[in-house]
This record gives sequence, C-alpha cells and structure tokens, in this order.
Amino acid sequence: MIKNILVSKFFRGSLIVMLGSVLVNISNYLYHLFMGRLLGPVDYGLLSSLIALTYFLGVPAGAMNLQIVKYVSQEKGDKNKIFSFYLWFIKKLFIVSLVIFTLLLVATPWFSGVLKATTPWLAIIVIISSFLSIFVSFNQSVFQGLFQFSWFSLTGVSQYGSKLLVGVILVLLGTRIFGAVFSLFISALIALLLSSLILLNEAKKAKVRINRSIRSKRIISYIVPALLFNLSFTSLYSVDIILARYFLPAIESGYYSALSVMGKSMFFAITPFASVMFPLVSRKQAEKKNYRNVFVFSFVAVLAVCVAIVIAYTLTPEFFINIFYGVKYLPIGQYLSIFAYIFLFFSLAHLLMNYFFSINKTKVVAFYVIAAVAQAIGFFIMHDSIIQFAQVSLFVVFFLFVALSLQYLANEKKKL
Repeated sequence: MIKNILVSKFFRGSLIVMLGSVLVNISNYLYHLFMGRLLGPVDYGLLSSLIALTYFLGVPAGAMNLQIVKYVSQEKGDKNKIFSFYLWFIKKLFIVSLVIFTLLLVATPWFSGVLKATTPWLAIIVIISSFLSIFVSFNQSVFQGLFQFSWFSLTGVSQYGSKLLVGVILVLLGTRIFGAVFSLFISALIALLLSSLILLNEAKKAKVRINRSIRSKRIISYIVPALLFNLSFTSLYSVDIILARYFLPAIESGYYSALSVMGKSMFFAITPFASVMFPLVSRKQAEKKNYRNVFVFSFVAVLAVCVAIVIAYTLTPEFFINIFYGVKYLPIGQYLSIFAYIFLFFSLAHLLMNYFFSINKTKVVAFYVIAAVAQAIGFFIMHDSIIQFAQVSLFVVFFLFVALSLQYLANEKKKL
C-alpha cells in the first residue's frame, strides 16, 4: 500500500505542489511580515483590506477555474482539444473581463470611500492587478488540468516571489502603501507573461486551431454553481477584513488583519492537497474508476496539518506572533487560538466542497451561500470588537463543516 501511494500521481503531484506552495507561502508570509513591520498596524490594515478586495474581484476567475480544470482533465491528454479550447476561451474571457473591469474602474471612488483609502489610485492599481490575475489563474488551471504541476507551481512562485521582492524594495525606497500595492500589479504581470509564453508555445507545437464547435452550454451550466461557490467562499474568506476595516478603529483593523493572515497560513498549507485532489478525482470519475481513496487520503492529510497548527497556535501564541509581526502585535495573542479553530473548520469545509464539485455534486453550493449570507448578517449585528467578529466566523464555519460532512456521509450511504 505504501509503495502504491509513493508512486501514485496524487503523491507525486502533491509533493510538487507542496514544494511550490511552501515557496509561495514563505514569500507571502515574508511579504506580510515586512509590510506589517514597515507600514505599522494602521497602513497595514489598509493594505490588507485592499488585498481582500482583490479576492472579491477574482470571484469570476475562481468559478471559471473549476470548470477549466474539470474540462481539461477529462480530455485525457488530447492536446489538440485542450489547446483548441484554451484559445477559444481566452478570447471570450478577454472581452468579458475588459467590460467588467472598465465598469469597476468607474466605481473606484466608492471603493476608496468604503476602505478609507488615502487616494483612489490605490483602488485603481488593485483593479488592474486583478484583471491581469484572472488570466494568470486561467493559465494555472490549464496546467492543473494537464497534471503539469511543475508549471502550475512555478507560476505561483514567480508571482508571489516577485510581489515580495518588488514590494519590499519600493517600500524601503519611501513609497510606503503605494509601493506595497504597486507590487501586486508587477507580480501579476510577470506571472502572466511567464505562464502565457509556456502555454502558447505548447499550442504552437500542437498546431492547434480554434474549434468553433465547442459547446458553451456545457461550460456555462457548470460555471453558474461554481460562481456561487467562489463568491460565497471569497465572502467567508475575506469580507471580515473589509468590514473590520470599516467598523473597527484603524489600529484594531490592523490587528485583525494580522490575526486573519496567521489563521490563513493553515489554509495555505492545505491548498496543495485540494489542488491535486480535484483533477485526479474528476479524471477517475470520468473513467468510472474508484476515487474514494483519493479523497480519504486528502482529508486525513489536511486534518493532520490543521490539528498540528491549532495545537501550536494554542500553546505558544506569543511565540508565533513575534515571529510573524513582532512585539507591536503581541496584544492579539489572546485571540489567536479562536482564529486557528476558524480556519481548521474552514479548511476542511473547503476540501469537502472541492470534492463535491469534482464529482458534479454542485447543488451543495447552497450550504456555502447560506453560510456566507449568515456571516455577513452576523457582522452587521456583532461588530464592536475583534472577538465578536471571530465568534461570528467560528459559529458559521463550524456549522458549514457539519452540514457538508453530513452530506458526504449521506452520499456514501447511497453507494452501499
């Protein structure tokens, strides 16, 4: 059994993505570490809320990515079909994205007001960066569906590594929050150029032409629930940072952002398992093979990682806070354990949801939608302190995990 695991696509793919994810997470961690220390809690709170805005702007890309991975992985390596689809889709994507982001640029004064930004240029840079990142995500999804996990990881490393390097240099040169935000644009541009050159070179080798007969209804029918999933996921993942910026004093919103980043380190640690599990389960289902063991292995691995981080954060919160952000942020130590539990249940729920989408069980997206709405309502009712924000999130993600777990058990019972 151990030998089979070691030579499996899941193990090798997970190892590659894990290594890439480690480099990405280290780069992202160092970026937040330097920004938190160099900018201070007030400006760091603004930066975190602007980054949270990019998550919402990337919702359409997230919905698209699930369909891309599924479509490409089920074509079983037929590069003519895959790259025909790639060229067809990217043209459609460019037109739709350009229209949407032009409208968003018009709305930058409103975004700036909500986030209490010092200048609308910060929101403009974030919107343009998100436009580029949509195409980076699209290219990464193609790599993922092709099981080209090396290119998938390299793209992520190039983006986050350049964000760290450019961001630190610009902030040290005295540009402060502007330089920190401008690094988002530069890093997205670098990752887009790299990934596009690789894929277009592959398409050129295959001598692919655009297939006009691609059935768009098949794609749209899957993207709609995927859009709901990603909108709900993004809301659960980042609306708290935006609303904390709006409701809490500036320094407390900075503290909250630091807690959120530390909690998300757990989620970053488990993403390789979900990234590899999705295309493998999707391929096995298309080939009518047993895919249950892939999910079980993924779930056990994710649970082990999450529990280890929860224990570490609970037993020695000050130690990790000092490593991440320094003594200025030590007051948040009393809240770190609750954030660890929030992202424990959130990570497990995210893995379950990816599993359901990989086997076309998309109706369960209703659980995510309900959770996102409940969380947002909860924040408008309870928003006077960091602990109230945390209590709302913990309550919501715990019941989301329970609901998805019960749905999984019900599906397994039907198979017996």
